[in-house]
Amino acid sequence: MHPRLLVISVPSGKVITSMPAPLPSYAYSFSPDDSQIVFGGGSRTQGPDIYTVPTNGGAIHRLTNDHRSAFPLWGSSGIAFERYRVNAPGDPRCASGPCGGDVWLMNPSGAGAHQVTHTHAGIAPAAWSANGSRLLAAQPDGDPGRLFAVTLATRQTRAITAPVACLYPAGLSRDGRTVLAFVWCASTEAAGTIETIPFTGGHPTILLHGPWWAAWNA
Repeated sequence: MHPRLLVISVPSGKVITSMPAPLPSYAYSFSPDDSQIVFGGGSRTQGPDIYTVPTNGGAIHRLTNDHRSAFPLWGSSGIAFERYRVNAPGDPRCASGPCGGDVWLMNPSGAGAHQVTHTHAGIAPAAWSANGSRLLAAQPDGDPGRLFAVTLATRQTRAITAPVACLYPAGLSRDGRTVLAFVWCASTEAAGTIETIPFTGGHPTILLHGPWWAAWNA
């Protein structure tokens, strides 16, 4: 059976859109007005790009065509995404393919793409503040994981955690002041923790022991 992309109304629990899922695809994110969905996709022979599709179904629109753009996240300031480096002089990690991605930002049309962070650390956007002024970014594989605070107005990027085994981003408060994260190692299946961390950095506050996934919603 071919996979399908379903859009579900939270109040009613009913499916309001059902469409064939683009394959392979991942990292789905709604536009602020819920009219569009952005996602990353690619194939084994072609690197990743970013696409949009109307929430109520319709034609898929390609936003990038460089085959090295992935993990889009739509916020009020635009679509943030990770763009990998290729053939970087002096960096042996990039000799055989894409590596060391950073966060970029583009308009919903795909125009105006520009680099926001310059870490070469392989980070992707994880969560927006409500007004689009702050962005949480992370090394997405969690092995080890590291979280970064990005302030759009100043283009300032700073690590707010050291590398921590099995650390993953879970959300950002609407005012952009508090990061939600969790620690859980699939390899050991040990009990996890859910914690908050100031956007400015500092010691985490553990909220729960045992659970290993969380989400922050209005």
